[in-house]
Amino acid sequence: MTLLWTLTGYFIIKALLLWPFYYKLSTRPLVVGLASSLAIAPLITILYHETAIDFWYVYLLLIVLDIVLYNFLLQKLWWKAILVSFLLNTICIIFFFLGNG
Repeated sequence: MTLLWTLTGYFIIKALLLWPFYYKLSTRPLVVGLASSLAIAPLITILYHETAIDFWYVYLLLIVLDIVLYNFLLQKLWWKAILVSFLLNTICIIFFFLGNG
């Protein structure tokens, strides 16, 4: 899968599915989802194609980083950040592996 399709899929997953959880914050979840997609999609593509890193570690690192990001930039609710981060990153990893084999 090309980087453009990966980035588009990550934006749809992270921004548009993040928005219902933080709908009271107007467009901030969309911006946070876009920023997260722009940072994660190229990194995960390079790690997958160029290294032999176990992707369970990458998956756990993505969850932890998103928990911190959502808690810091959106709302100070840890339980919501953990739930959303686990859900969205699981969908993103499944999308990534379906596209890249």
